[in-house]
Amino acid sequence: MNDPDKGATITITREELHRRAWETPPHELAQEFGITRRRLIEIFIKLAVPYPRRLYWRRKTAGKPVIALNLTSPPQDTPQYIVIEPTLPRRSPHEGSVPWHPLIASWHKERARLRALPPPYGTALDWTPLQLRQHKILDMIFKAVQKDGLVPRDARREKGFIFQYQSIEILCSLTEKKRRIQEPRVRTSEFVFVLKPTGNLVFKIERCFANNGRREWLEEGGRRLEAMVPEIISSIREAALASLRLWQIQQEQTRKSAEVRERREVEAKRRQIDRNRWEAFIEYGHRLTVADQLEKFIRHLECTTSDFSVIIDGRPISDWLRWARSHLEKFDPRLLSTEAIFAEIAERRDSPRPEKSAGL
Repeated sequence: MNDPDKGATITITREELHRRAWETPPHELAQEFGITRRRLIEIFIKLAVPYPRRLYWRRKTAGKPVIALNLTSPPQDTPQYIVIEPTLPRRSPHEGSVPWHPLIASWHKERARLRALPPPYGTALDWTPLQLRQHKILDMIFKAVQKDGLVPRDARREKGFIFQYQSIEILCSLTEKKRRIQEPRVRTSEFVFVLKPTGNLVFKIERCFANNGRREWLEEGGRRLEAMVPEIISSIREAALASLRLWQIQQEQTRKSAEVRERREVEAKRRQIDRNRWEAFIEYGHRLTVADQLEKFIRHLECTTSDFSVIIDGRPISDWLRWARSHLEKFDPRLLSTEAIFAEIAERRDSPRPEKSAGL
Protein backbone atom coordinates (compact mmCIF):
# COMPACT_ATOMS: atom_id res chain seq x y z
CA MET A 1 0.00 0.00 0.00
CA ASN A 2 1.32 3.43 -0.87
CA ASP A 3 1.38 6.11 1.81
CA PRO A 4 0.58 9.44 0.15
CA ASP A 5 -0.03 12.75 1.79
CA LYS A 6 -3.36 13.78 3.18
CA GLY A 7 -6.05 13.88 0.48
CA ALA A 8 -4.18 11.70 -2.04
CA THR A 9 -5.52 8.40 -3.33
CA ILE A 10 -4.58 5.09 -1.74
CA THR A 11 -3.78 2.00 -3.77
CA ILE A 12 -4.07 -1.25 -1.86
CA THR A 13 -4.01 -4.90 -2.95
CA ARG A 14 -6.34 -7.68 -1.82
CA GLU A 15 -3.57 -9.32 0.21
CA GLU A 16 -2.64 -6.12 2.01
CA LEU A 17 -6.27 -5.24 2.66
CA HIS A 18 -6.91 -8.73 4.05
CA ARG A 19 -3.96 -8.43 6.42
CA ARG A 20 -5.02 -4.98 7.61
CA ALA A 21 -8.63 -6.07 8.03
CA TRP A 22 -7.71 -8.72 10.62
CA GLU A 23 -5.17 -6.52 12.40
CA THR A 24 -7.02 -3.21 12.75
CA PRO A 25 -10.62 -2.63 13.87
CA PRO A 26 -12.81 -1.37 11.01
CA HIS A 27 -13.50 2.07 12.47
CA GLU A 28 -9.76 2.73 12.87
CA LEU A 29 -8.97 1.40 9.40
CA ALA A 30 -11.70 3.56 7.88
CA GLN A 31 -10.32 6.64 9.61
CA GLU A 32 -6.85 5.79 8.32
CA PHE A 33 -8.15 5.52 4.74
CA GLY A 34 -10.26 8.67 5.08
CA ILE A 35 -13.56 6.93 4.27
CA THR A 36 -16.66 5.86 6.13
CA ARG A 37 -17.07 2.46 7.71
CA ARG A 38 -19.85 1.61 5.25
CA ARG A 39 -17.53 2.42 2.33
CA LEU A 40 -14.86 0.17 3.85
CA ILE A 41 -17.30 -2.75 4.03
CA GLU A 42 -18.21 -2.17 0.39
CA ILE A 43 -14.53 -2.41 -0.54
CA PHE A 44 -14.21 -5.70 1.37
CA ILE A 45 -17.13 -7.10 -0.58
CA LYS A 46 -15.90 -5.76 -3.92
CA LEU A 47 -12.46 -7.37 -3.51
CA ALA A 48 -13.92 -10.55 -1.99
CA VAL A 49 -11.89 -10.05 1.17
CA PRO A 50 -13.25 -11.75 4.32
CA TYR A 51 -13.36 -9.38 7.26
CA PRO A 52 -14.00 -9.96 10.99
CA ARG A 53 -17.31 -9.21 12.64
CA ARG A 54 -17.88 -7.54 16.00
CA LEU A 55 -17.72 -10.81 17.96
CA TYR A 56 -14.15 -11.32 16.71
CA TRP A 57 -13.01 -7.98 18.14
CA ARG A 58 -14.87 -8.57 21.42
CA ARG A 59 -13.16 -11.92 21.93
CA LYS A 60 -9.78 -10.52 20.91
CA THR A 61 -10.11 -7.57 23.30
CA ALA A 62 -11.02 -10.00 26.09
CA GLY A 63 -7.92 -12.07 25.37
CA LYS A 64 -9.87 -15.07 24.16
CA PRO A 65 -8.73 -17.23 21.21
CA VAL A 66 -9.87 -16.05 17.79
CA ILE A 67 -9.63 -17.46 14.28
CA ALA A 68 -8.82 -15.35 11.22
CA LEU A 69 -10.27 -16.47 7.90
CA ASN A 70 -7.78 -17.08 5.11
CA LEU A 71 -7.86 -15.20 1.85
CA THR A 72 -9.25 -17.56 -0.79
CA SER A 73 -9.16 -17.36 -4.56
CA PRO A 74 -11.66 -14.71 -5.73
CA PRO A 75 -14.16 -14.95 -8.57
CA GLN A 76 -12.75 -14.40 -12.02
CA ASP A 77 -13.88 -10.79 -12.42
CA THR A 78 -12.67 -9.68 -8.95
CA PRO A 79 -10.04 -6.90 -9.09
CA GLN A 80 -6.69 -7.57 -7.42
CA TYR A 81 -6.38 -4.04 -6.06
CA ILE A 82 -8.41 -0.90 -5.59
CA VAL A 83 -7.73 2.82 -5.60
CA ILE A 84 -9.39 4.52 -2.63
CA GLU A 85 -10.21 8.20 -2.82
CA PRO A 86 -10.49 9.65 0.70
CA THR A 87 -13.71 11.54 1.33
CA LEU A 88 -12.91 12.37 4.97
CA PRO A 89 -9.78 13.74 6.66
CA ARG A 90 -7.33 10.86 6.94
CA ARG A 91 -5.79 9.89 10.24
CA SER A 92 -2.78 7.70 10.85
CA PRO A 93 -3.13 4.74 13.24
CA HIS A 94 -1.61 6.73 16.13
CA GLU A 95 -2.65 10.23 15.17
CA GLY A 96 -4.57 12.02 17.88
CA SER A 97 -3.35 9.62 20.54
CA VAL A 98 -0.76 10.31 23.20
CA PRO A 99 2.76 10.19 21.68
CA TRP A 100 4.84 7.12 22.30
CA HIS A 101 7.55 7.10 24.92
CA PRO A 102 10.82 8.20 23.21
CA LEU A 103 12.27 4.68 23.40
CA ILE A 104 9.23 3.10 21.74
CA ALA A 105 9.07 5.96 19.24
CA SER A 106 12.66 5.13 18.24
CA TRP A 107 11.60 1.53 17.54
CA HIS A 108 8.83 2.74 15.23
CA LYS A 109 11.17 5.19 13.53
CA GLU A 110 13.73 2.44 12.87
CA ARG A 111 11.05 0.10 11.52
CA ALA A 112 9.79 2.83 9.18
CA ARG A 113 13.35 3.41 7.97
CA LEU A 114 13.80 -0.28 7.19
CA ARG A 115 10.51 -0.45 5.34
CA ALA A 116 11.57 2.49 3.18
CA LEU A 117 14.72 0.72 1.95
CA PRO A 118 14.64 -0.76 -1.56
CA PRO A 119 14.35 -4.56 -1.93
CA PRO A 120 15.76 -6.86 -0.74
CA TYR A 121 16.64 -4.68 2.27
CA GLY A 122 13.26 -3.10 2.80
CA THR A 123 11.63 -6.31 3.97
CA ALA A 124 10.60 -5.17 7.45
CA LEU A 125 6.92 -5.84 8.07
CA ASP A 126 4.40 -3.70 9.86
CA TRP A 127 3.95 -4.24 13.55
CA THR A 128 1.55 -7.05 14.36
CA PRO A 129 -1.42 -6.35 16.63
CA LEU A 130 0.30 -8.28 19.42
CA GLN A 131 3.46 -6.19 19.03
CA LEU A 132 1.47 -2.96 19.08
CA ARG A 133 -0.26 -4.19 22.20
CA GLN A 134 3.13 -4.86 23.77
CA HIS A 135 4.19 -1.33 22.87
CA LYS A 136 1.10 0.15 24.50
CA ILE A 137 1.77 -1.78 27.70
CA LEU A 138 5.42 -0.76 27.73
CA ASP A 139 4.45 2.83 26.97
CA MET A 140 2.36 2.93 30.15
CA ILE A 141 5.14 1.32 32.20
CA PHE A 142 7.96 3.46 30.79
CA LYS A 143 6.14 6.74 31.34
CA ALA A 144 5.11 5.80 34.88
CA VAL A 145 8.49 4.62 36.18
CA GLN A 146 10.39 7.45 34.52
CA LYS A 147 8.62 9.88 36.85
CA ASP A 148 10.41 8.11 39.72
CA GLY A 149 13.84 8.44 38.13
CA LEU A 150 14.00 5.07 36.35
CA VAL A 151 15.27 5.59 32.81
CA PRO A 152 14.25 2.90 30.28
CA ARG A 153 16.78 2.00 27.61
CA ASP A 154 17.16 -0.71 25.03
CA ALA A 155 19.01 -3.97 25.72
CA ARG A 156 18.79 -5.79 22.41
CA ARG A 157 21.77 -8.01 23.11
CA GLU A 158 19.96 -9.38 26.13
CA LYS A 159 16.58 -9.45 24.35
CA GLY A 160 14.81 -7.02 26.60
CA PHE A 161 15.02 -3.55 28.05
CA ILE A 162 16.74 -2.05 31.07
CA PHE A 163 15.54 0.35 33.73
CA GLN A 164 18.49 2.46 34.88
CA TYR A 165 18.15 3.79 38.42
CA GLN A 166 21.29 5.64 39.52
CA SER A 167 23.89 2.85 39.58
CA ILE A 168 21.33 0.04 39.37
CA GLU A 169 20.17 -1.78 36.23
CA ILE A 170 17.00 -3.86 36.14
CA LEU A 171 16.66 -6.09 33.08
CA CYS A 172 13.07 -6.86 32.05
CA SER A 173 11.31 -8.48 29.11
CA LEU A 174 7.82 -8.56 27.62
CA THR A 175 7.29 -11.52 25.32
CA GLU A 176 4.65 -13.89 24.08
CA LYS A 177 4.31 -17.00 26.19
CA LYS A 178 5.14 -20.17 24.29
CA ARG A 179 3.97 -23.67 25.04
CA ARG A 180 6.08 -26.79 24.58
CA ILE A 181 4.13 -29.43 22.72
CA GLN A 182 4.96 -32.76 21.12
CA GLU A 183 4.49 -33.19 17.38
CA PRO A 184 5.21 -36.13 15.07
CA ARG A 185 8.26 -35.81 12.86
CA VAL A 186 7.50 -35.78 9.15
CA ARG A 187 7.72 -39.22 7.49
CA THR A 188 8.91 -40.89 10.68
CA SER A 189 7.36 -42.44 13.74
CA GLU A 190 9.35 -40.16 16.03
CA PHE A 191 8.07 -37.16 17.92
CA VAL A 192 9.73 -33.81 18.49
CA PHE A 193 9.04 -31.02 20.96
CA VAL A 194 8.31 -27.59 19.51
CA LEU A 195 7.40 -24.24 21.01
CA LYS A 196 4.05 -22.88 19.94
CA PRO A 197 2.87 -19.32 20.63
CA THR A 198 -0.09 -19.06 22.98
CA GLY A 199 -1.12 -15.47 22.26
CA ASN A 200 -0.65 -14.63 25.94
CA LEU A 201 1.90 -12.08 27.10
CA VAL A 202 4.32 -12.49 29.98
CA PHE A 203 6.29 -9.71 31.68
CA LYS A 204 9.44 -10.74 33.56
CA ILE A 205 12.03 -9.04 35.72
CA GLU A 206 14.96 -11.02 34.33
CA ARG A 207 17.82 -9.58 36.36
CA CYS A 208 17.70 -7.50 39.48
CA PHE A 209 20.19 -6.77 42.27
CA ALA A 210 17.56 -7.60 44.88
CA ASN A 211 15.84 -10.98 44.50
CA ASN A 212 12.86 -10.34 46.73
CA GLY A 213 9.37 -9.63 45.38
CA ARG A 214 7.40 -10.89 42.41
CA ARG A 215 9.33 -11.39 39.18
CA GLU A 216 6.76 -12.60 36.60
CA TRP A 217 3.27 -11.66 35.39
CA LEU A 218 1.48 -13.99 32.97
CA GLU A 219 -1.84 -13.60 31.22
CA GLU A 220 -4.07 -16.46 32.27
CA GLY A 221 -7.64 -17.08 33.24
CA GLY A 222 -8.89 -14.29 30.98
CA ARG A 223 -6.95 -11.62 32.89
CA ARG A 224 -5.00 -9.42 30.49
CA LEU A 225 -1.64 -7.88 31.19
CA GLU A 226 -3.06 -4.37 30.91
CA ALA A 227 -4.87 -5.00 34.20
CA MET A 228 -1.57 -5.98 35.83
CA VAL A 229 0.32 -2.84 34.77
CA PRO A 230 -0.15 -0.99 38.12
CA GLU A 231 1.22 -4.01 39.99
CA ILE A 232 4.14 -4.30 37.55
CA ILE A 233 4.98 -0.61 37.95
CA SER A 234 4.86 -0.89 41.74
CA SER A 235 7.08 -3.98 41.70
CA ILE A 236 9.65 -2.29 39.44
CA ARG A 237 9.78 0.71 41.78
CA GLU A 238 10.20 -1.50 44.84
CA ALA A 239 12.84 -3.59 43.07
CA ALA A 240 14.77 -0.45 42.14
CA LEU A 241 14.73 0.93 45.69
CA ALA A 242 15.57 -2.44 47.25
CA SER A 243 18.37 -2.99 44.75
CA LEU A 244 19.80 0.45 45.41
CA ARG A 245 19.75 -0.11 49.18
CA LEU A 246 21.38 -3.53 48.80
CA TRP A 247 23.96 -2.13 46.39
CA GLN A 248 24.78 0.69 48.81
CA ILE A 249 25.17 -1.80 51.68
CA GLN A 250 27.49 -3.97 49.61
CA GLN A 251 29.46 -0.93 48.49
CA GLU A 252 29.85 0.14 52.12
CA GLN A 253 30.96 -3.36 53.09
CA THR A 254 33.42 -3.39 50.20
CA ARG A 255 34.76 0.00 51.27
CA LYS A 256 35.21 -1.12 54.88
CA SER A 257 36.88 -4.35 53.79
CA ALA A 258 39.24 -2.36 51.59
CA GLU A 259 40.06 -0.04 54.49
CA VAL A 260 40.78 -2.99 56.81
CA ARG A 261 42.93 -4.62 54.14
CA GLU A 262 44.79 -1.37 53.55
CA ARG A 263 45.41 -0.90 57.29
CA ARG A 264 46.75 -4.44 57.53
CA GLU A 265 49.03 -3.87 54.57
CA VAL A 266 50.29 -0.59 56.05
CA GLU A 267 50.91 -2.25 59.42
CA ALA A 268 52.69 -5.20 57.79
CA LYS A 269 54.86 -2.82 55.80
CA ARG A 270 55.64 -0.79 58.93
CA ARG A 271 56.71 -3.93 60.77
CA GLN A 272 58.87 -5.01 57.86
CA ILE A 273 60.57 -1.61 57.74
CA ASP A 274 61.15 -1.77 61.49
CA ARG A 275 62.73 -5.23 61.16
CA ASN A 276 64.93 -4.04 58.31
CA ARG A 277 66.11 -1.05 60.34
CA TRP A 278 66.86 -3.21 63.37
CA GLU A 279 68.87 -5.53 61.15
CA ALA A 280 70.79 -2.47 59.94
CA PHE A 281 71.50 -1.48 63.54
CA ILE A 282 72.76 -5.00 64.27
CA GLU A 283 75.03 -4.72 61.24
CA TYR A 284 76.66 -1.68 62.81
CA GLY A 285 77.46 -3.83 65.85
CA HIS A 286 79.03 -6.45 63.61
CA ARG A 287 80.98 -3.73 61.80
CA LEU A 288 82.37 -2.56 65.14
CA THR A 289 83.72 -6.05 65.86
CA VAL A 290 85.16 -6.35 62.37
CA ALA A 291 86.68 -2.84 62.63
CA ASP A 292 88.55 -3.83 65.83
CA GLN A 293 89.94 -6.89 64.11
CA LEU A 294 90.95 -4.87 61.05
CA GLU A 295 92.64 -2.24 63.24
CA LYS A 296 94.71 -4.94 64.95
CA PHE A 297 95.53 -6.49 61.59
CA ILE A 298 96.72 -3.18 60.09
CA ARG A 299 98.87 -2.48 63.17
CA HIS A 300 100.33 -5.94 62.90
CA LEU A 301 101.23 -5.28 59.25
CA GLU A 302 102.81 -1.94 60.15
CA CYS A 303 104.89 -3.54 62.90
CA THR A 304 106.07 -6.51 60.90
CA THR A 305 106.91 -4.65 57.68
CA SER A 306 110.65 -3.99 57.37
CA ASP A 307 110.69 -2.18 54.02
CA PHE A 308 107.76 0.10 53.19
CA SER A 309 109.21 0.98 49.78
CA VAL A 310 108.64 -2.41 48.21
CA ILE A 311 106.52 -1.93 45.06
CA ILE A 312 103.41 -4.11 44.62
CA ASP A 313 101.33 -3.57 41.49
CA GLY A 314 102.95 -0.20 40.95
CA ARG A 315 102.39 1.02 44.51
CA PRO A 316 104.68 0.89 47.56
CA ILE A 317 103.55 -0.95 50.68
CA SER A 318 103.20 2.36 52.53
CA ASP A 319 100.47 3.40 50.03
CA TRP A 320 98.73 0.06 50.47
CA LEU A 321 98.65 0.55 54.24
CA ARG A 322 97.23 4.07 53.84
CA TRP A 323 94.62 2.64 51.45
CA ALA A 324 93.59 0.02 54.04
CA ARG A 325 93.39 2.58 56.85
CA SER A 326 91.28 5.02 54.75
CA HIS A 327 88.72 2.28 54.08
CA LEU A 328 88.77 1.30 57.73
CA GLU A 329 87.94 4.87 58.73
CA LYS A 330 84.87 4.74 56.47
CA PHE A 331 83.89 1.31 57.77
CA ASP A 332 84.40 1.90 61.50
CA PRO A 333 81.04 3.06 62.97
CA ARG A 334 82.87 4.74 65.87
CA LEU A 335 84.18 7.33 63.43
CA LEU A 336 80.62 8.19 62.23
CA SER A 337 78.34 10.67 63.96
CA THR A 338 75.12 9.53 65.61
CA GLU A 339 73.11 11.52 63.06
CA ALA A 340 74.86 9.80 60.15
CA ILE A 341 74.30 6.34 61.63
CA PHE A 342 70.57 6.79 62.23
CA ALA A 343 70.11 8.63 58.92
CA GLU A 344 71.47 5.56 57.17
CA ILE A 345 69.29 3.27 59.30
CA ALA A 346 66.23 5.38 58.43
CA GLU A 347 66.90 4.79 54.74
CA ARG A 348 66.78 1.03 55.30
CA ARG A 349 63.12 0.52 54.31
CA ASP A 350 63.59 -2.52 52.09
CA SER A 351 65.51 -5.68 52.75
CA PRO A 352 68.44 -4.98 50.38
CA ARG A 353 71.22 -3.12 52.14
CA PRO A 354 72.21 0.27 50.71
CA GLU A 355 75.55 0.17 48.93
CA LYS A 356 77.04 3.07 50.87
CA SER A 357 76.55 1.31 54.20
CA ALA A 358 79.31 -1.15 53.35
CA GLY A 359 81.90 1.62 53.24
CA LEU A 360 84.19 -0.56 51.14
